[in-house]
Amino acid sequence: MGLLDSFTGSSGTAPPYRPAFKIAPGASGGGGGLMGAVSGAVSGAVSGAVSSVLGGAQQDPWADAVQSVHTDLRLAPGVDGCTIEVASSGLPDVALGDKLTLQLGYADELTPVYSGQVSRLQACHDQTWRIDLDNGAQTLARLRQNSSFEQQSLSDVVNKLLSSAGVSAGTVSRGADFPFLVIDDRQSVWAWLAELAQACGACVWLDADGAVQVKSGGGPAAATYTYGQDILSFQFDARVPVAAQLTVVGEGASGSKGSDAWSWLSKKRDPIQTQEGRGEARQVSQAVLRNMAALQGSAQGWAQRLSASGERITLRVAGTTAVTLAATFAVSGCPQGRGDGNYLATRIQHRYDKQGGFVTVLEGQRAGGVA
Repeated sequence: MGLLDSFTGSSGTAPPYRPAFKIAPGASGGGGGLMGAVSGAVSGAVSGAVSSVLGGAQQDPWADAVQSVHTDLRLAPGVDGCTIEVASSGLPDVALGDKLTLQLGYADELTPVYSGQVSRLQACHDQTWRIDLDNGAQTLARLRQNSSFEQQSLSDVVNKLLSSAGVSAGTVSRGADFPFLVIDDRQSVWAWLAELAQACGACVWLDADGAVQVKSGGGPAAATYTYGQDILSFQFDARVPVAAQLTVVGEGASGSKGSDAWSWLSKKRDPIQTQEGRGEARQVSQAVLRNMAALQGSAQGWAQRLSASGERITLRVAGTTAVTLAATFAVSGCPQGRGDGNYLATRIQHRYDKQGGFVTVLEGQRAGGVA
């Protein structure tokens, strides 16, 4: 048995750890798409084909054409991205606006990681083409609006903004009630969504289907990584938090005088401010919050974020789809225990290529806060 046989097995079948990918037109794709060049009965066979690092007999013509795939997933206001590099000799019949879906994993165990429309086609000097996809984050990051909302909850505002942008909504927490809210064009809709969610102790991201999720992160660890065993590279950063004591100040008197009093400004700050933590002080203005209940929730969320931001970690591991944005992952066995613990995933990068295989970079901050 040769070296290649030791990887593929004597029968030529792929072992379960063999990195693999699949790219196919999305449900709402147009006439193009990465499989658009294949016609008739062949396209039906190709749609179920999986491309792998080690090659071999393939029905999918893109097993050789695709050079690499790189996805960059971030919590808002960070903007997601996905780039597919394709050999120019095998450039598919793909057009701007076509919807593609990407799955990554091992052998036949593939998991969707990105779904979006082709937003850019670029010919490069090295005789490759770059195909960029937008899952909706770029659309929302470009969009600016001037809108006002009265007596609306966070979920009401989010759903209306997403509907006007043509972006799908996933799970959206109800959040705080806003007696009166103005969205202006000084920043993008994506930045507004992040700011409003942050005021309610939640975070915002897009899932693998391109739907916007607005909810609290955390929960049980989705995966555990041990230093010296399954971590390819490691960086732990501990620093003094920006502030330890936080005062959140709102505006209006809708909490004590009724919801119709949202426009009243209080002469005294005490009834519309709350404080969390001890130590170096910082004041945050949350004019959108007009009652004490919302202020208290915001203050707790801010205090957790500031505390958690003091410890961050970056791991490079063998490709994994087990950890998603806003999920928790655990680290153990670090030298002197510095870095051990649970972290909230704030950024995830997947890279698949034929030289380096499938690798994932996880960035997180100490669990207990929202980025």
